[in-house]
Amino acid sequence: MLPVDYDEVCYPNKTIPLNQVARLKQRVDAVNDLYMQNKGKYQRLIVTHIDSRSVGQNIDVFFYHQLKK
Repeated sequence: MLPVDYDEVCYPNKTIPLNQVARLKQRVDAVNDLYMQNKGKYQRLIVTHIDSRSVGQNIDVFFYHQLKK
């Protein structure tokens, strides 16, 4: 078990909001900014997100992908 810490930031160095919707929007904006900075180059994104769990709780694993448009 990892100890709790509070120093995580979102790229490039932004405080992560407590609100879940605001966090998701912040991540989407960061990814889109990186995409635009590297437009025309080969790009791939893998995001790993780990939620803390209480002892004895089930752990769910989710995979999301966007179909090529």
